[in-house]
Amino acid sequence: MNPNTRVNIDVGNVFYSTTRATLEREKSNVFALILNQTMEDEPNVPFIDRDGMLFNHILNYLRNGTISLTDPVLIDMLMCEATFYGLRQLEMQLFKLKEKNMSS
Repeated sequence: MNPNTRVNIDVGNVFYSTTRATLEREKSNVFALILNQTMEDEPNVPFIDRDGMLFNHILNYLRNGTISLTDPVLIDMLMCEATFYGLRQLEMQLFKLKEKNMSS
């Protein structure tokens, strides 16, 4: 399948459009399932029962490869999301941000 194929997903009733390549940037079983589901040409948009607003940060990380935050509560919330999605590199970046913020 073409890496530039558009993928539509519904995360907590917030709708996102991205590309297959973006979702494949980091290995994730959740995203692999989504991509397999969209390959079957199902008429329904895949739904993920997670916080749709937090997913915006996840998607931006997948697009850019970095994340920069200072809010410790947001960092903790995103660490939970990164764990759910199986995004180990993001988890490590968030852990480093958390340590950096604690030492400041």
